[in-house]
Amino acid sequence: MPRPATGRVATSLIWVKQSDGSYYCYERSRMWKNGKDISTKKLLGKADVKGGELKPTRPKRTAKGTDRTNQETPEQNKSESIIKASRKHTGMMDIIEYIGKVSGIDEDLLAATDTPTAQKIISLARYIVGTDGATFPEIEEWMLTHPVPYTFPITEDVYLNLFEEIGLDESLRQNFFKSRLDRENDLELVIAYDSSTETSVSENPESRAGMNKDHNGKPSIKVICLYSLKTRRPIIYGKQPGNIPDIISIENVVAQFAALGVKKLIFVTDGGYSSEDNLGVILHSQDHTLTRVKLSWSWVKEETDKCKNDIQSVLNIMETDTCVKGITVPLTRNFRYKRIRGSSKKKLSAGDYDTFQRKIYLHIYYDTARKESEDREFMDDLIEIKNLIANGKELDDQAERKAVKYLKIRNYKEQLIVKYNDKEIEKACKHNGMFALVSDYYKEADTALAFYRKREWIEDYFERFQQKADGNTSRTGNPENLNGRLFVQFIAMCYIEELHERIREMKSKLGISNGDSAHDTKDNLDKEKALKNWLKKRSMFRILKWFDAYETVEVSSEIQKRRWNSESIERDRLFLKLLGMEA
Repeated sequence: MPRPATGRVATSLIWVKQSDGSYYCYERSRMWKNGKDISTKKLLGKADVKGGELKPTRPKRTAKGTDRTNQETPEQNKSESIIKASRKHTGMMDIIEYIGKVSGIDEDLLAATDTPTAQKIISLARYIVGTDGATFPEIEEWMLTHPVPYTFPITEDVYLNLFEEIGLDESLRQNFFKSRLDRENDLELVIAYDSSTETSVSENPESRAGMNKDHNGKPSIKVICLYSLKTRRPIIYGKQPGNIPDIISIENVVAQFAALGVKKLIFVTDGGYSSEDNLGVILHSQDHTLTRVKLSWSWVKEETDKCKNDIQSVLNIMETDTCVKGITVPLTRNFRYKRIRGSSKKKLSAGDYDTFQRKIYLHIYYDTARKESEDREFMDDLIEIKNLIANGKELDDQAERKAVKYLKIRNYKEQLIVKYNDKEIEKACKHNGMFALVSDYYKEADTALAFYRKREWIEDYFERFQQKADGNTSRTGNPENLNGRLFVQFIAMCYIEELHERIREMKSKLGISNGDSAHDTKDNLDKEKALKNWLKKRSMFRILKWFDAYETVEVSSEIQKRRWNSESIERDRLFLKLLGMEA
């Protein structure tokens, strides 16, 4: 008695070798029915090797005189013979893709999250770079002509959902930051610390009235960045409500770096973070600092007055800037910090201030060009006030205070006489041209000055963030969405800073002999000088837009597939070669 039929269909693949060494792959279906094994076979395709990628086979030819009723209709033949073609602007996108690859940005992002999410983030970031900071609603149309890793349309719903997903996924961001830190090979991590503000145009609970750097009086979000002064790369970003004081921001950053495993950290900050409390927080955390301090601090003023005459010696000229002279004063001072936990031994509670002692180096500088500029500015302002008084004009409060202090005004025989108060003016200009840095790590004034001036790079970063990455205004009322949007902007800034640095390095070497006979020919050096002049006249975005004119055309049909690119000129090929790309 035959076994009962189950109706189950079993399938398997059969590979049949052909005379030319290729393989035909068939799908065999077997089913037990009415006591019989019923088997059917269907051709799936052709492969070069057994188990390889399948390719479609051509339709079987029909013998002459056979019935053609089951053959394809003219409409079907027409549809199969249609050529499919696409044209994309690939020149600019090839450069951006190359930067993401060689810098490790894309690799670090793919390691931090799943591939589709990483592809969306990379696509949005490249859109920011390729459009000079256009808003996201325009990306769907832009993707029609520019290839990006994520091949599906990125609609408004797609990127808003992505922002929320990123904002809720703290692991994604911290893993990316950790990967960027791991690429900093030096044992010393020299970090420029600075912040900016985004004016909020929506009801975001984190937008609060505080320090708004646009001075428009609107609530804002504080955006923080930590920037490597050795590799010229942004490492970490963060956001906080607009009213959070600097001291808390620094405490949070110190804790974040400790969690990410940084051993030796050197904070470089400007006068905006110059306070003894901020200095105490960094020094107590066992991290190092290089910061500008105010000459008005009592102990700084005391040391500055002591060395004011000695600093004028030519022996104190800085090698990094011959207009600047500097002296270093080693000091041991007490600093204070706010305790997180109480101490019964010291009889202090949590939140009380505790003191500790640390050796520091006070670097005092005298800049002759700065002295001349500050003196001129002071006197120009005073001359204007003097003329206003002589002409009987009304002064504002600030001008009134200066007039009382630095001018001598009296009436003589019904004539108004205005003279300068020499002693007060000399006292006011006493420290013009002078400034001071404090560090517990850099012992030499020349080295400290060189690293401090590099912190200007982070100011350039924030300027580009606002102008080139749409970072001036917050456009979302959801804190998670804002964090996700900031992360995408941060990735875009990683691209921008990397490309800026590579173009800077390229320009520094163009047209200069390097001892290589093949390189140092007159013809080659002339070409490099011409490229250097071309680069000097263009911003980074204009350079990218120039290469955006290069297109790739891809045509495919049932017979074959072909791809070709726009022809490039010699100068463009030289640029791509020196950038590290194959032209």
